[in-house]
Amino acid sequence: MINKHLRIAPHNVWKLLLICYIAYVATFFGRTNYSSAMVAIIPDLGCTKAEAGLVNSFFWGIYGIGQIVNGLFADRINNKVMITLSLSVSAVINLSMPFVADIHIMKYLWLLNGIAQSVMLTNLMGTITHMAPIDMIPRVTAVFHTSAAAGTLLSYLTSSLFLKIASWKFLFYAASALLLVTAIVWFLVISNLQKHRIHTDDTETEPAPQTNFLSSLKQIKYIFIAGGLVFSLVIAFFDAVHREGLTVWLPNFAKETYFTSDSISVLIAIVLPIVNLFGSWLVSFTGKRLGKYSNSVVIATTLYIAAFFVLIALRLTAFHSLVAACILIASITLMMTAINACVVNHIAIEVAAYGCSAALTGIINFGYCSGSSLSSYLIGFIQEKWGWVTVFDFFWVVAIIAVVCGIACSFFWTRFLRRLKISQEQNNTVSHTA
Repeated sequence: MINKHLRIAPHNVWKLLLICYIAYVATFFGRTNYSSAMVAIIPDLGCTKAEAGLVNSFFWGIYGIGQIVNGLFADRINNKVMITLSLSVSAVINLSMPFVADIHIMKYLWLLNGIAQSVMLTNLMGTITHMAPIDMIPRVTAVFHTSAAAGTLLSYLTSSLFLKIASWKFLFYAASALLLVTAIVWFLVISNLQKHRIHTDDTETEPAPQTNFLSSLKQIKYIFIAGGLVFSLVIAFFDAVHREGLTVWLPNFAKETYFTSDSISVLIAIVLPIVNLFGSWLVSFTGKRLGKYSNSVVIATTLYIAAFFVLIALRLTAFHSLVAACILIASITLMMTAINACVVNHIAIEVAAYGCSAALTGIINFGYCSGSSLSSYLIGFIQEKWGWVTVFDFFWVVAIIAVVCGIACSFFWTRFLRRLKISQEQNNTVSHTA
């Protein structure tokens, strides 16, 4: 069982954050490299957009299932070993991709990559929550969340360069090398940090993870029902449809609508991960404006309402100006990144007292992965059948569903947190009295 009072010293937290950050950057590089190279892979392999999108769908489909499984066990297993294996296996799969000339074989390789990478987020969150001082966990996770955008940025920058001077195959070679080196460095750094953990104050209130698996499942079930988190799965689902759909297909939209080259099309998409780096800031900014009404779900819902109006603006201007389209798409993906931070990470932090943060992260992230899996194939299919106009109409229509679910979830989650706060205050009063 994990000793909740054995944690690293505050001055070592930056080392923990840095190695977790690098690990997730490498992970994202090893998954978004396919998306960033799709604009070149499609004509090179002679496949349709739907077939190319299906490769990503296979990845996200199995990745989402893995989020649930790994989320339930991440609080109980050796996070260091699991992450080392994940990075190493993903490196081998990335190295294999350039040697495959059939898009149908690629989708099975990328499915294996989805299995390998599905352990990363929950185990990284487990590492942070088990090793970092409890009062520093919110700040560490806020910074850590930007690693996804940083990894995507690295992938698109590298893709644009290789598409200009070489071919898309070198993108997978680079990812393989980065993943393998990161696996080695990760194991060494975490091993060193574990040797220098210290005993913290026994008055800390966060409990160790549930030792009884069935008890943990009952706890999670209670949180989901009482907190209305079924709606959060829907929010996460459509958040992925918008964020991944726009990110993956922007290069193709630019190429087909404004006749840009492959390298320039990918270069245009680089603006998205750059802007998305400010996702955590947007969460903080929105939360401060909401004041006493602020919590993760309310913030996410507020941002989705704003995103709906930007999606309408995108539909009206996308075919008149590439610059305007890029600015609007960047604004939307920024809001979707912030929404993802709220529903996938911050919800789990708000109920950290229950000791099942990794499990909640994994389950809610399943909703996001399901949306990612659908959007990769569906957007390509819709575009080929009915064109880009229908794609942008689809985006704003489904945003309405997300907003409605957000409003419903806000009601239940706010009430749940209020009850949790009252319960904790009563327990503290009893403890001090005793």
